[in-house]
Amino acid sequence: KQVWRPDVQTDKAIEYIRTHKDKPFCLFMSWNPPHDPYIAPDQYMNMFPPDKMELRPNTSEKELVRIELERHPIPASNQEAVRKRQEWRKRIDSDDGIRRNMQGYYAATHGLDVCMGRIMKALDEAGIADDTILVFTSDHGDMLGSHRMSHKQEPFEESICIPFILRYPRLVPRGKTTDALFSPMDVMPTILSLAGLPIPNGVQGVSCAEAALGRRHDQHEALLIMKMLPGGNPWIINAATEWRGVRTKTHTYARLADGGPWILYNNVDDPYQMRNLVNDPAYKALRDELEETMQTLLKEAGDPFDTEKIRREISEKSKTMLRREKVRARRNANT
Repeated sequence: KQVWRPDVQTDKAIEYIRTHKDKPFCLFMSWNPPHDPYIAPDQYMNMFPPDKMELRPNTSEKELVRIELERHPIPASNQEAVRKRQEWRKRIDSDDGIRRNMQGYYAATHGLDVCMGRIMKALDEAGIADDTILVFTSDHGDMLGSHRMSHKQEPFEESICIPFILRYPRLVPRGKTTDALFSPMDVMPTILSLAGLPIPNGVQGVSCAEAALGRRHDQHEALLIMKMLPGGNPWIINAATEWRGVRTKTHTYARLADGGPWILYNNVDDPYQMRNLVNDPAYKALRDELEETMQTLLKEAGDPFDTEKIRREISEKSKTMLRREKVRARRNANT
């Protein structure tokens, strides 16, 4: 019998719900799929034959990644990364390779849907569903071959557009949707607000509870999006380097740290982001406006958009935290 980690994690969550149903609780789960390596139990994989997978139209757009791969070759001395890029490029440059990834991704997503259904059933059986705030979300999407890229940390919709599904029968209307812009930083203040709890001072996110209730949808005019540091699979596979950008309700704009303005899309007229307007003179005013918005958000976030400065800051903070941990460990050893 195949043992799938999300099934085991869900078993644990259901057990927790049953033993804590008589008092308030906060339960946070983090399933790993549908991450690479894009696999799931056979019963789910068999539901999505690769030859039935329909590619997104923007898999035909290959120029953006071609340019970045040419600009950022992997040093020959890093043979492991060279090998990995070659293997992944062979897969992502092939329609069949993309379909195989999609099969695993869709299968794992369906499997998580089953797990989520089990949790909802457990809440119903415990008699606490109406008074429980239930959220399903993710930390990132996956390119899955769009623009012939894979994985995350790209400014395109497939990567940055993530689900946020909230159920709270006692307060939130059923079946409502919103076009409100929503950031992961907004999750905590939104849930606190819906629960009637105060939001601590210093929290960077904002409550979007009013959007959930169908009252207001203007909490953000634009959200800051970013890849702060190079490295990892996105760099190996897509040659993804540091960038910053903004997502508004209608447009996406991003600038490369080492290449200037990179992309500009009208997501309403061009939902698959096939027409890059960044160098079109007719859209220069819009590009400049979005650049100004991005710079304002960078300043508010305290982001210098300087890779080496960020590296140094991370290094210094890591050393400080390590020193504190050593002091704490010595104190514990002496008590």
